[in-house]
Amino acid sequence: MRPIVWGLILMVIGGIFWVMFSVVYGVISGLSGETPLEGMILIYLFGTLFFFSLPVTIVIEVINWVRRRRAAQVQAVVEAEAKEVTMPSIPGVAKPKYCIECGVELKTLGETGKMMCPKCGRIYELSNRGG
Repeated sequence: MRPIVWGLILMVIGGIFWVMFSVVYGVISGLSGETPLEGMILIYLFGTLFFFSLPVTIVIEVINWVRRRRAAQVQAVVEAEAKEVTMPSIPGVAKPKYCIECGVELKTLGETGKMMCPKCGRIYELSNRGG
């Protein structure tokens, strides 16, 4: 489940127990004149859970959204670079001279129209078709 769903669940649970313990220990405090320490701890614990669970999960959702967006942008750049390598050669436009993986200058493989990186062995295939 997404963090926002967990935040809503924890907020509801925190609210229910916060009200329940406040009422129970309020009655105990009214009858005896003292509030037990464990009662105050439970009231503050569930009150904190009620008030802060949703804002914290909203921050987590925003962080995850930014990370997904950045990953999509990086993926788009990688795909664009891959398309550049496999695009057909257009007359008058220079062929790629360097490997996109390691940056080493490419070597032509005879009359095949292919180029190879001597370092990583990647083969770049450029067809002679236009557009």
